[in-house]
Amino acid sequence: MPAYLIAHLDVHDAALFEQYRVAVPAVIEQFGGHYIVRGGAVTGLEGPPPELRIVIVEFPSREAAQDFYDSPAYQPLLAMRRYVEPVRPRSTGAAARGKWPRRWGGRGNGPVPCRRTPL
Repeated sequence: MPAYLIAHLDVHDAALFEQYRVAVPAVIEQFGGHYIVRGGAVTGLEGPPPELRIVIVEFPSREAAQDFYDSPAYQPLLAMRRYVEPVRPRSTGAAARGKWPRRWGGRGNGPVPCRRTPL
């Protein structure tokens, strides 16, 4: 079952982030991943428009997404990414759609939907 790595990006060092942006696709591909959404314009349908860029990467499974994140090939890029944009990516499986945690009125049987959290 596919899994998705979701990140909201708030880039603070564009030059260093460009190095990350160029290098990371090859590592993602090593683990069967591919981009679903990669930056681009975001339009807010309700409320003010979001100021962050959104990236969604699909992997063949949660294990593949975790293997990518933990891989020796990604670790130097991860350190770079953390320096230029301190954000916490999330991973979710496709089967979790429509399930909400208890604190949002659900039965607690699904992941917390991705949202930016303060550091």
